[in-house]
Amino acid sequence: MPLNEKCQILTFKLANHQMAFKTSDISAVTRLLEITSVARTIDFFEGIINLRGELTPVINLRALLHFPKKENDMQTCLVAVKGDGFTFCVTVDQMPTMMTIETKGLEPPPSILFDRYIESVYKADENLTLIFNAKALVDPYELKGIMMEKESEKYLTVE
Repeated sequence: MPLNEKCQILTFKLANHQMAFKTSDISAVTRLLEITSVARTIDFFEGIINLRGELTPVINLRALLHFPKKENDMQTCLVAVKGDGFTFCVTVDQMPTMMTIETKGLEPPPSILFDRYIESVYKADENLTLIFNAKALVDPYELKGIMMEKESEKYLTVE
């Protein structure tokens, strides 16, 4: 991108960290809806919701990133994210805000950190905002594999 371009991001707090998605990766933002749990799933999979008539998986971003647990409350919101061929929701600590930023403030993440989940880091003065890679955040095939592995562990007991 040329240095003088601007782009829009949806920023939110997660465990006191400033995070964001590009607005082009977002299909909806809504208050917390009733989440239906699904038995025998991985820790960061909260369940499913009915979002505009579509069954949509809900991912607990705190758990996925190994941040401290926090119960959903009145401030918790859902952000519907366009993944790689499917939509999923993530829970965030409070209502996100849209922000227009200059692309010259974007930098790639350090190569040894977050290279899968984080697409770029926005630097504004001393503040950093981590911008997620929506396509790499949740891989449905990996999820299915992890859940199958977890299920098979129950039957592999050593006596």
